[in-house]
Amino acid sequence: MTDPAEGPAEVAAAKLAEVRDLAADAQRHWHEGDHRGALEILHRLMPAAAIAAGALTVLARPATETPPQQTAESSTGPAAGYELVFTRAGHEDVVRVHPTGTVGPGGYPIYADPTGAVRAEISDSGETRMLATTGHQAPQSPAGVRPLTS
Repeated sequence: MTDPAEGPAEVAAAKLAEVRDLAADAQRHWHEGDHRGALEILHRLMPAAAIAAGALTVLARPATETPPQQTAESSTGPAAGYELVFTRAGHEDVVRVHPTGTVGPGGYPIYADPTGAVRAEISDSGETRMLATTGHQAPQSPAGVRPLTS
């Protein structure tokens, strides 16, 4: 977990170093024939890479561009949470997600369910990008997104 007081440059540097170390460890396991071990390490690498990408996105944004989470609509910070509505065969499943304190690849806050299995980057206008939490996921976009009222 990153320290919320750290700036994007510090977060990017720390997470890129973590990605480098994990990748080297995964490669060592691979060359030793431990393919399952390499895969498990790569599963740990992906969240670090996503956080690094989010920090780098913030750093790469032109100085004249307003960061997404600081627009007039969201000047108070990320929403308290959202309900993600998924539908399948006429059945509606609702997953509640809350802010994680990190930003995604697009520079918007990342929200997660209590288990951490469902993660989404949600803009202040409700645009949602589902984020994979394991290497074998193919996340589906929700049919609807509702801000939590309390």
